[in-house]
Amino acid sequence: MTEEIIQIERRISNSIIPHPHEALFPNLETLVISHMDNLKTIWSVVHVSPNSFGKLKSLNIKYCEKLLSIVPSYMLRKLQNLETIKVGNCGSLNEIFRIDGGDEAYGLVDTRLKILSLDGLSKLKHIWNGDPRGIFSFQMLQILEVLHCQNLENIFPASVAKCLQHLEKIDITSCALLETIVATEEAFDKFVFPRLSFISLYALSELKSFYPGPGLHTIECPELKHLDVGQCDKLELLGTKSSNSRETYQVDRQDVEIKQPLFINEKVIPNLEFLALDSKDAMQILNAQSFFHKLEIFGLRSFHNEQAVNFPYGLLQRIPALEYLHVLDCSFKEIFSCGRQMQSKNKPQGLQ
Repeated sequence: MTEEIIQIERRISNSIIPHPHEALFPNLETLVISHMDNLKTIWSVVHVSPNSFGKLKSLNIKYCEKLLSIVPSYMLRKLQNLETIKVGNCGSLNEIFRIDGGDEAYGLVDTRLKILSLDGLSKLKHIWNGDPRGIFSFQMLQILEVLHCQNLENIFPASVAKCLQHLEKIDITSCALLETIVATEEAFDKFVFPRLSFISLYALSELKSFYPGPGLHTIECPELKHLDVGQCDKLELLGTKSSNSRETYQVDRQDVEIKQPLFINEKVIPNLEFLALDSKDAMQILNAQSFFHKLEIFGLRSFHNEQAVNFPYGLLQRIPALEYLHVLDCSFKEIFSCGRQMQSKNKPQGLQ
């Protein structure tokens, strides 16, 4: 039964296999480990030459039921060219990155990780087991996918979220216990993601906010083009500038923070090209009288209450560039009424 993949063995004869100055797998670029039912740890190499795994770019781990952690900090410092980590269906996994105490003494390491994809990790509690501030930087991360991780309560430590200048895609689906995206109680007033263009949040029943810290904060995504949010009943997705100016007040000597929307209509809606929403968020937009000048694809889901009798036709009148309309799991009796006339200036030009 294999419990370790990579190990240094020291013998009484003073011979070492491999020699401590000899690099382990210096030309290895891709490492795939799959269906190892008894594997508990990938690395058991603390003292290893700096060039070991120096060219490793892709790490793919799947169906390792006893594995508890993926990359400890002593290995992360050595994996200087690692760009992709994909982990799936490891039923005992608790964490992806293990940050060990005392690592601050080694100085800050800028990782090159670009893609982090996690799927089917039912016991995953943390992606990072601690805040890597001053130890590791993940500012090169571009794509984050977290799917079917039922015990995960948050995604990023604060220091990671504040430095994601290259992040382009966030896709989080079916994480039943997820309450916030960022884990912190510190006060941050702004999170800026200058390249983030794709956000999908789906089946996150406990998600309440992006960030749980005290005070109001803003999230700026100037390049956001694709927004898909569904089955996030506790999340207030969109609000206006005025609704975001409310302040914390005192009740029985406890600070109670009024619920804050994830995005502000005026900053996000004008640039969207793809938008898919459930009834709750769609009705908020309808009431806000917002216009979608660049929106080409629009999806509506889950209209089943008293509002589902009539299709919210007023929304289409505010989407002049609409090319594709997707209506899913709704109780509308009709979509387009023959007796309803549209003013030509408001008619979606591309919709057939």
